[in-house]
Amino acid sequence: MRIIAGKFKGRRLAVESVPTLRPTSDRVREALFSMLEARLDLEGASVIDLYAGSGALGLEALSRGAASACFVENNPRAVSGLRHNCAGLGVESQCSIIAMPVESFLSSQRCELSEHGGFSVAFADPPYAQHPGNDLLQLIVNSHLLARGGFLVIEARKGMVFDENFSCVEADATLIKVARYGDSQVALYCIE
Repeated sequence: MRIIAGKFKGRRLAVESVPTLRPTSDRVREALFSMLEARLDLEGASVIDLYAGSGALGLEALSRGAASACFVENNPRAVSGLRHNCAGLGVESQCSIIAMPVESFLSSQRCELSEHGGFSVAFADPPYAQHPGNDLLQLIVNSHLLARGGFLVIEARKGMVFDENFSCVEADATLIKVARYGDSQVALYCIE
């Protein structure tokens, strides 16, 4: 697996052999970032990569100009590979790695990690077999993880139905686009 654009274009990423790890393909990552960058300049953004695995999504964002990336991953082997990838790109000072289950992280209110009142972008790519569906959307919106005007990108198995709108007391999430690629689909939400 390689970084596909930006200052680290072509650099290889280590992908640990973990049964539930399903790295996002180059094709899907390119499409995902095209959707995102049509709406947001990543320069200086803060991003969080939930179910980070190898960290490919957060590291791709750093390569394209994001200022910082937070990675949440529970599998010890994946966390080890993620640390290796951050070190290999020389971006350790821009990264924080949290080794715990995503649901526990979101429930723990540890989401104040972004310096500016919320992350600009959250990537969520849970294992297809364990995908929490729209419950994940609710958890993310309720956690105040994202700043208003921030974007949530969820990758899921083809056929999963996404809520078009989701509201909680302090924020709304509006589905902007769903794109399908092979057995995957990507949903892009804006937090209002």
